[in-house]
Amino acid sequence: MEIAKMCKYSGLDVLAGIMFVLFVLAWILLRLIYFPFWIIRSTSYEVILTLDKEKHKVEGPIYYYVFNSLLFALLVLHIYWWVLIFRMLVKQIQARGQVGDDVRSDSEGEDEHED
Repeated sequence: MEIAKMCKYSGLDVLAGIMFVLFVLAWILLRLIYFPFWIIRSTSYEVILTLDKEKHKVEGPIYYYVFNSLLFALLVLHIYWWVLIFRMLVKQIQARGQVGDDVRSDSEGEDEHED
């Protein structure tokens, strides 16, 4: 994403578009596929098989629920950020490859154009 921003500010819009598409693909692969299906699955199910329940009677389950709750909260944030990235990708496609302004500031920009 940082390379795409640098290319955008340097005037290299085609390279900025390519870098943004690579960022979107990496986001989907790592944060929406790999993270929930490998990381969260491993910490949710596989750790139960390896946890010594005799040794960790009290603190084991507490750490398990806190840690996995934080991981699920991070997954919710990844999905929210994906919605923002997807909106920006749709705007880029509609602008025929030109990387536009930040999606998060849409409501402010629309108010300025009404005057």
